[in-house]
Amino acid sequence: MNETSNSNPGPANGSPADPQAASSPDHTPQPKPSAFDPLRRALHQGADDARAAAEAAVPKLKRWVAEAARHTAYGAAYAVAFQFTAARLLCPEVIKDGCRRGSQAGATAAERWVERMWQQKNAAATSPSPFAEPLSPSPQPGIA
Repeated sequence: MNETSNSNPGPANGSPADPQAASSPDHTPQPKPSAFDPLRRALHQGADDARAAAEAAVPKLKRWVAEAARHTAYGAAYAVAFQFTAARLLCPEVIKDGCRRGSQAGATAAERWVERMWQQKNAAATSPSPFAEPLSPSPQPGIA
C-alpha cells in the first residue's frame, strides 16, 4: 500500500501525528459541549432519582395492597357470616322452609332450562338449515 491510499492521518508507521496523543494512550477526542448538555444531565438525574424513589416505594405499596386485600376479604366474610347467622336465628321456621324449597325449585328449573337449551342446540346442529345452499350447484346462465 502506498502513502496516498492510506486513509489514516499521520505518518505511515501507524503512530499518531499529535505528540500529546502519543504520550497518553487512551486519549479520545472530547465532543464539543452543547447548549443542551445541562438539560440532558438534569433529565438523566431526574430519571435516576425517580427510579430510586419508585424502588424504595414498591415494598411499601405491596404491603399496603396486601393489607387492603386482607381487610376487604375479612369484611366480606364477616358480612356474609353475620347475615346468614342472624337470618338463621331470627327467622321463623316457616320462612326458612320457604327459602329452602324455593332454592331447590329454582335450581331444578335452571337445570331443566339449560338441558332444553342444549337439546335445541344439538337438534339445530344435526338438522340442515332451510337456508342452506343445495348440495348440487344450480346451472349459472352464460357458463358452460
